[in-house]
Amino acid sequence: MRNVRNLCLLLIVCCSLSVQAQYYNQLPAFLKANSTWVFGKNVGMDFKQTPPRTFHGQVNSDEGCASVADPVTGELLFYTEGISCWNRNNMAMPNGRGLLGNRLRGTTAQGACIVPFVDSPGKYYLFSLSNDGSYDSTGYLYYSVVDMSLNNGLGDIEANRKNILIDSGLSEGMIAVPGNNCDVWLIVHTYDDPVFKAYHITSAGLDPVPVLSAAGYQISGREAYHIGQMAISPARDMIAVTSYHYHYGTFHGNPIPPPNRKLLGALVCRFDPNTGQASDAIQLENQACYGIGFSPDNSKLYVNVAYDPAISFGKINQYDLSVFDSAAIRGTRQEIHRFDNPTGKHCSFKTYRDTIYVGALFNYNALDRISNPNLSGAACNYEMNIVRYSQSGSVRSNHGLPNDVPVPFGPDTVLARHDSVLCDNRQNITLEAPAGMSAYVWDDQSEDPDREVGQTGTYWVRYRNGCHVHCDTFVVSFPDTSYMASDSFICAGGAGIQLTAPSGYITYLWDDQSPDSIRMVEESGIYWVWSYDYCHRRSDTFRVHNADIAFSLGTDTVICDNSSLSYDFDFGDATYLWQDGSSEARYEIAEPGVYSLTITKGTCVYTDSISVQYVDINQDLGPDTTVCHRQPFSIILTASTGPEMDILWSNGSTTDMITVHEPGIYWVAVSELSCSDTDTVVIHNTLCDCIVEMPTAFSPNGDGKNDRFRPVVEAGCTVRGFTMEVYNRWGQLVYTGTDFSSGWDGTWNGTPADIGAYFYTVRMEVGTEHHLFNKTGDVTLVR
Repeated sequence: MRNVRNLCLLLIVCCSLSVQAQYYNQLPAFLKANSTWVFGKNVGMDFKQTPPRTFHGQVNSDEGCASVADPVTGELLFYTEGISCWNRNNMAMPNGRGLLGNRLRGTTAQGACIVPFVDSPGKYYLFSLSNDGSYDSTGYLYYSVVDMSLNNGLGDIEANRKNILIDSGLSEGMIAVPGNNCDVWLIVHTYDDPVFKAYHITSAGLDPVPVLSAAGYQISGREAYHIGQMAISPARDMIAVTSYHYHYGTFHGNPIPPPNRKLLGALVCRFDPNTGQASDAIQLENQACYGIGFSPDNSKLYVNVAYDPAISFGKINQYDLSVFDSAAIRGTRQEIHRFDNPTGKHCSFKTYRDTIYVGALFNYNALDRISNPNLSGAACNYEMNIVRYSQSGSVRSNHGLPNDVPVPFGPDTVLARHDSVLCDNRQNITLEAPAGMSAYVWDDQSEDPDREVGQTGTYWVRYRNGCHVHCDTFVVSFPDTSYMASDSFICAGGAGIQLTAPSGYITYLWDDQSPDSIRMVEESGIYWVWSYDYCHRRSDTFRVHNADIAFSLGTDTVICDNSSLSYDFDFGDATYLWQDGSSEARYEIAEPGVYSLTITKGTCVYTDSISVQYVDINQDLGPDTTVCHRQPFSIILTASTGPEMDILWSNGSTTDMITVHEPGIYWVAVSELSCSDTDTVVIHNTLCDCIVEMPTAFSPNGDGKNDRFRPVVEAGCTVRGFTMEVYNRWGQLVYTGTDFSSGWDGTWNGTPADIGAYFYTVRMEVGTEHHLFNKTGDVTLVR
């Protein structure tokens, strides 16, 4: 029998997962950078939500637009139609006017393209493609640089890098695609000849010398690529181009050449993202074609035949690209949609996630949609007017949709996993990273390409290959492995918990390298132990949760008013049970009684209770009171009491009520348990009526004694409406006055009046109850 304790190093699995293996337009950074579209006449659409949110943009163009969002947050940064550049606030950048793009009658099919700098986050190339608008004018390619750090973070075009001419003699098609080496290819096409031009953009910048690819002589000749678009496949292994040439009438008053089938159609070519070269062109159509696009799974191609003489309208054909062969591809052609409006013959395609959106000339307030573009024929489900963005005639679109923004692959990470089996834990094995790389770093911080290990576990090494970051993971394990997992709980106030490995094994190895079969832990976390028996092993994982659910409802309490007592606990996924059956973490007590709560989490259970008493001890002796002077009264003051309350009045009484007969300040203090309250009432004394006397004589001789004749009123009395008249013996009025405090000074017409008897009348209201005093009588003036 073979000794299983001998070293047997077996390579079980070696799988490589590369970011670049994904389709570039499905990567998260691409989806976020291309999540906001601005195009047409003031159309803005935000695809970060479903259905997309619409907003009002500033562009006004049939085609040739581009917009870019942040590749991390997905928030809009800026957009352009090749003539002006607007920031995220829909304001033109300070240096954003006057771009030399999109000038062919105000339209260029793909007249704007935005490309991020490879090595400078926040900087973008803004490429604009244009001609002078004449029939035989070729296109000019310019670039400007947008720096998002300018204009307080809203971005602006650098003054010294604006409208820099790169090339001329071009068609109106322009796209950009990521390469395989942290780079981007900007691809344009010549005006007459079947030549692709790929400009290389790397961390060193834009290479002004393009890579040339002569592919597609099936479509060539004077102005063969006068109008048309280009598209790149999601796998970046194919590129397609269309040719739409005027074949009748005139253009801007110039005669159009006679029909030439070499000037029309659509091509699909192979494309190499490493070199930027196109090859092996296959002609699919020989009619005037405009829009073109690939399905999300790289298997289908959609071609817009903008004008078919047989039907006098435009249509959309679908091709299957599963086999890259001219006869095979052409044999799969299926018409999936026909435009029934003469003005709707042009359309553009834009793939986002798993859907193709279609911009058609007659769909002013909506986009069409191909909902299942990976399926063949009618199953692709072409839907008209399905993505609406406005009912207003001032906001509409035409056949052009925004150009894609490429996101360079870099720095990307290539992940690889290597599983190995170690039959004897007393032996060592060597883990080997690929040779010829740079910047090796292992999980133990060692920096050699190789590493020797003698224990099972997971090891990783990170290294670089050019601008690509690789991470290889090595899982060293034993065969015949079984796994177990269990949950444990450390309850608050406990002294930790004992974790026990299964019995019957020879050696043990915990995650902290301890070799015992048991382990005490006092903190929450995930703990594991390997149990070894020759070439067999078992892994047990213990998920230890800290169930700190200790709580308190508080001490027994007395509530002295009518308020409530509230609780609101938060112990995560714990369960709650109150004495009345309630299972909510929030509870409110508004009545006296005994309340209890049990909280359970895992194996931990805590219970507490509280006794609540309510005491209504508020006192109210009523409002302050006023009584009349010299009038007897009797007022009963009553306290709010209960059988257990202590009472003390200001007069020393301890009864529920007292009777008072005198003005003064009276208070009561009541207490029960820890509650107490007091109230005070004031009984005021007032002159409801007053004593008034009238002198029988007065002597106005200036000696300061009895110099004036006036009523003598009780001190503190209130007097209102005083009038007094004095007549002499002949009935002449010698005095009249309303000033109670002055009275008659014994003069008449400014001279001393004669001594003798005078007749008077007095009228006034006295006291707080306004009693009328009305009196007539005689007074003697003496000197």
